[in-house]
Amino acid sequence: VGDQYKNRTVRVTSTADISLYLANEADNSFDASIVLPLSALGQNYMIQTFPNDPYSNGGTGENRSCFMIIADRDNTTVNISGSHSNQIEPSDPTVILNEGESYFVRSSNYDYNDLSGLKVDVAKNSAEDDCKIIAVLNGNVVTCIPNTLSNNRDHLVEQAYPISNWGTKFAITSTDGYVSFPTSNLDVDYIRITPSENNTKVKLNGVIVDSDLNLGETYADTLHRNTGSCYIETDKPVACYLYQR
Repeated sequence: VGDQYKNRTVRVTSTADISLYLANEADNSFDASIVLPLSALGQNYMIQTFPNDPYSNGGTGENRSCFMIIADRDNTTVNISGSHSNQIEPSDPTVILNEGESYFVRSSNYDYNDLSGLKVDVAKNSAEDDCKIIAVLNGNVVTCIPNTLSNNRDHLVEQAYPISNWGTKFAITSTDGYVSFPTSNLDVDYIRITPSENNTKVKLNGVIVDSDLNLGETYADTLHRNTGSCYIETDKPVACYLYQR
């Protein structure tokens, strides 16, 4: 909890191309993520999490947004910044990591804190720093989807793509036929878009839904399960996440 420097990472190598996944299991909770190869990592990231649900499990502090930084080389200096930087625990804006060392950060309380839009960047203090890359995983310790529920919480984790790998066109599919819920807000999937630049324009199926999305903000929408799919287009690179109930 809180300030966590750990050396619990592993380095996986192979003699041929492989597909690698990670899984995190806890009591009544499970989530998984693809693991990116070193060639897909970078120096600049933007955090995307799901809003915490308002129920605090009696004040245990489990319902928090979180992210983890992993260094590939020794003496990697990482800066954490953005409009939500005063909502994190620990609050140190700069950390120094060695090869394989990880650093865990979570929101400072569990009252709807959402760390989406927080920036994580490798500091460039010398020419040597140009070669240093990091991996970032973001998600929630536990939360509900949608966050208006008071039970059925789950842990969320997804490895983040560096901003250099973000795009402007996305085809999103719903989980049609998975489960039918009588309540309308449960019969949908949730789309969340984080911009890399100010004044980003977002189109959903050709219709402008946000003409001025700025750094630190998130565009959120829903995709009904009987819709099937939608097409998202932006005029500047964004990260697009789909959260399934």
